[in-house]
Amino acid sequence: MKSAFSRPALRLVGRVFSKLYSLFFGWLDTSLARQHEERFREEIRIQLRFLFDDYAGRVVANEGCPFPPSFDGAYVTIAVEPLLLRFVRGRGDFSVCVASTFAPQRWLDFQLVADGIAQWSLTEPRPRAYSLEDFASMLRPRLDQLLEGLSKQRFEATLKNAIDLHNIAIDQYAAEAKKAGFEPTVY
Repeated sequence: MKSAFSRPALRLVGRVFSKLYSLFFGWLDTSLARQHEERFREEIRIQLRFLFDDYAGRVVANEGCPFPPSFDGAYVTIAVEPLLLRFVRGRGDFSVCVASTFAPQRWLDFQLVADGIAQWSLTEPRPRAYSLEDFASMLRPRLDQLLEGLSKQRFEATLKNAIDLHNIAIDQYAAEAKKAGFEPTVY
């Protein structure tokens, strides 16, 4: 059975409602997004106080991040020269990416870079996921090495080492999967 509306007509109606929503309620999305971001920023200041007190960390603009973010998302970027930490939270997820102030467009996952700089102790399990509350315990012992590793002189070597270690881990995972009878797909 064919729909009474054609796809182009539905797209037009969708665009009109989207524009009307933005016109009448866009301010609300922006206001809520600012509240989420401010609350997240304050949580970071509390949980990672040492970044601000001991390392002169400061909140900087979230270059390249959408605003307002979708749903309940929030981005907060902290600069601790030469390190940039971008905290991302939304829909129950939490992640941290790092970049250098010398290459602020090259963001990588914190754990990937931390692995390449300061190996995880064999006595502590390598976390698969983390929250803001336990991120400080992962960051604090690696911070000085991270700051040095993302300096202008060592930046490229640090990223290459981190990616090489990641690729080795992926190769090991693929080998284990093959041993168990699975054929991993590599993209």
